[in-house]
Amino acid sequence: MSTDIDMSRIHILGLGNLGRVYAHALATGPDPPPITLLFHRKSLLKEWAEADASIKIEGVSKFLPEVPSSSSSYDIEVLEDSSAESTKPIQHLIIATKAQHTLKAFGLVADRLDNNSTVLFTQNGLGTIEEVTEKYYDRSWAAGHPSYLAAVTSHGVYSTAPFRSVFAGRANVTIGHVSLPKHGSPPMGAQYLLDKITSALLLNAQAVSPKELKILQLRKLVVNATINPLSVVFRRKNGDLFNHEPIYALMRIMASDISEFLQAHQKSFFDEDGHLNDEEDHTDTLPFSLNLNLSNEEFEENFSVPSLESLVLSVAGKTAQNTSSMLQDVEAGRDTEIDYINGWFTRHYTWDDYEEDTGAHNSRSLDDNPHLTLFHCNTRLVEMVRSGKVIREEDICREFLLNEDYDENDKLLLVKKMTP
Repeated sequence: MSTDIDMSRIHILGLGNLGRVYAHALATGPDPPPITLLFHRKSLLKEWAEADASIKIEGVSKFLPEVPSSSSSYDIEVLEDSSAESTKPIQHLIIATKAQHTLKAFGLVADRLDNNSTVLFTQNGLGTIEEVTEKYYDRSWAAGHPSYLAAVTSHGVYSTAPFRSVFAGRANVTIGHVSLPKHGSPPMGAQYLLDKITSALLLNAQAVSPKELKILQLRKLVVNATINPLSVVFRRKNGDLFNHEPIYALMRIMASDISEFLQAHQKSFFDEDGHLNDEEDHTDTLPFSLNLNLSNEEFEENFSVPSLESLVLSVAGKTAQNTSSMLQDVEAGRDTEIDYINGWFTRHYTWDDYEEDTGAHNSRSLDDNPHLTLFHCNTRLVEMVRSGKVIREEDICREFLLNEDYDENDKLLLVKKMTP
């Protein structure tokens, strides 16, 4: 591998909506760095030429008149080529592929990254960092491990053509270091990339602590795990979902399950003050995002059932006219990120672990029937999105094994069926 390192160059892999926005924001920001767009296939060269060798983000002027809508000051590298350029170390990498493609994409450049490199992950959902680390670094945290940043991106963006997107709603980006066990302080290069992101006007980015980042990632995961799959199986825009009482009641069950799941992990490893329950270091075995030591007050504020319900309703209201990214993928015939959103909960939950950790069992069926576990509704949604099943709201009880009930205010409740 060549040792010719450009310390200021930023490489971007994945040029869908997020990759385009990050590239354009950096290229039009103050003191723009040299940027290389990484093409994973040669055919993208033709699409790039047809797009006048530029990225165009329409709608930017509506929010920021001073930011141009087009940028073209990029270098291009085709990863299929075996040129000298393709062996140079990468100092700063933004990987903006869809979650389900990240592991494979990372493999195209893994041998060009070392412990002086910084990788920014921008994907929806959770689990990609664990997958990348386990495959390429064996979670040993040995020398050669790059530093990780992660970003939670809340802007509304949709695609119109290759290298063409519409900036439909300006929100913000939250970025921070991913705190990894047995991994020292991040190198100075990580701060360089973080500073470039936070200074890009279009991104409206804020740097937060690793703990704050985990909280925001999990809260966004809850939003995506409810709005996205529900929009797919009911074929509704975000704002129309919870105007329908049965769908709203289903969301409340999901919020309750997620809160219970997170609380189980919190109680398993940490006391009420956020300290480890014993002297054993669990951080090697906990998924990065579950290594979350919160006080009771912090948990209630961020992950109680009322907090999660309020969050989901707020986001659905603010994005009322939007078609969720998952529904856009389904309608375009693309794979979805369901395995890294709802599937993340399924992978990290087993009924036996939950019951052993918390002793909680009276509120749920004790049957071994997998359809009656804590996360049945979530698991059923994963199956339905994968299979492309579309249902009506009157089908909810049958499809999710639920019964209707009403509270003292005659508000519809959906209750999980219990076996005799």
